[in-house]
Amino acid sequence: MKRAVLGFLITVLVTPQAAQASGFMYRAASTGRWLGLAVQGDTRATGTFSGRVFQSFPGTVKAPLAYAAGGGACGVNPLSVAAFSAELSGSAPNTGIFLYDGGTDTIYDGILEGATTPAGGTFAPLDGRNPAIVIETGPATCKVHVFFVSKITGLGTDTGIFHAVFDPAASYGLLSLTAIAVEGATAAPAPFPGSATFGDFPATAKVSARGYPISGGAFIPHIAFRAKITGGGIVNSNDTAIMVWSSVLGFYVVAREGDPSCAPNWAFGGSVYDKFSASMEIAAGGGYLPEVPSAMYRAKGRGGPSTSDTAIELGIADGCGAPHPVPWGIEGSATPIGGTYADFAPSTPFDAASGDPYPAFHMAFQGKITGGPTTKALFLIGNSYWDVMRQGFTDTALSSGKLTLAANLGPALNAGGTLIYRGSVAGLTSGLFAFKDTTISPSQLVTFAGSMAQIDTAGNMTARFP
Repeated sequence: MKRAVLGFLITVLVTPQAAQASGFMYRAASTGRWLGLAVQGDTRATGTFSGRVFQSFPGTVKAPLAYAAGGGACGVNPLSVAAFSAELSGSAPNTGIFLYDGGTDTIYDGILEGATTPAGGTFAPLDGRNPAIVIETGPATCKVHVFFVSKITGLGTDTGIFHAVFDPAASYGLLSLTAIAVEGATAAPAPFPGSATFGDFPATAKVSARGYPISGGAFIPHIAFRAKITGGGIVNSNDTAIMVWSSVLGFYVVAREGDPSCAPNWAFGGSVYDKFSASMEIAAGGGYLPEVPSAMYRAKGRGGPSTSDTAIELGIADGCGAPHPVPWGIEGSATPIGGTYADFAPSTPFDAASGDPYPAFHMAFQGKITGGPTTKALFLIGNSYWDVMRQGFTDTALSSGKLTLAANLGPALNAGGTLIYRGSVAGLTSGLFAFKDTTISPSQLVTFAGSMAQIDTAGNMTARFP
């Protein structure tokens, strides 16, 4: 593996977990200790659902978190906040999206089932959702922005993407709630026809968010998502797209089904983009300017050779203009460790993060390999091109056991280039690993529990347990 042995550091953490219970825990980077965030069987002590008990957490649910080093006008310094969805006991409404303050170890109500949506109607059950979160880092505020997909009760067009803003200085009171895109009601951007509107946002739809401060103290939140489009001129062969949205640019189509892939960077031989699946992974990243968002996604070509028609791509909000979307792994092309990349499935694990300092960036993805030293590996692109973990290889710094990349791998990146992912070592319990992107002293952390980890800029973590 391409990493230095000198400076290699391993820490084994004793991790508490509730027997036969599922839930989230939070690890403070300053102490290395895990705290129960929300666990099945816990009683909600405050808020609208006070006295009710948390139910089980679906296996795909995460608790993404964000960090602000300085609180500015809100007086909170530092600030680490997670957002998660949950169901509680009792009759409906009994679901919601909640906020967890890591500094005070406190859960606050966010958006609850039954509340009125900005588009009319009310929010349908919100359990099983994966919200996205960013915190403003400008000098005058530390507002918390949460983005989420929801079904709407009481409307004919019944799904949408929503944007909620909360104030940590006022017990996370709701400052604003807006609809970014509502099925059948929000016009789709060019190059879709003027009569086209957004289609259904299924429960499996992913929304990823990043946020960037710019000159003058302003702050720009970005999101990336897969969209389905309906309306005049739209047919089954051109009705999906990868999109980004920012508070400055609005919507921008990064890649659209049926459009030519971006030559010369794309090796699909003149084919067009194939359908983007409803449940595909997606990650918001940085553009070449702070106010220009990007998206990392899996793309498939239609009409080209089947042995080279998938890739992991980073698309800037300029479409096929300049700069183009850039593929970081193309099926059939050589990998950094030998062999060639095999097919990239829609469920391929990956993540992206803008770097520190901006505009550096980091990307991580899992690649299946044909004809190489291993069948799959986890790659990290940043200061260097690391193959972080190779399936079936041994790591003598851990043990003589072989390494395995878990099915629920993750991965999750922060802006400093720390990568969290799930794996196992033969003879030891599987769990979370961390790898720091640096050309000087790479290090690795192991904690033998947890999955679906998330990490903020300061290294605070959330994870699912057991």
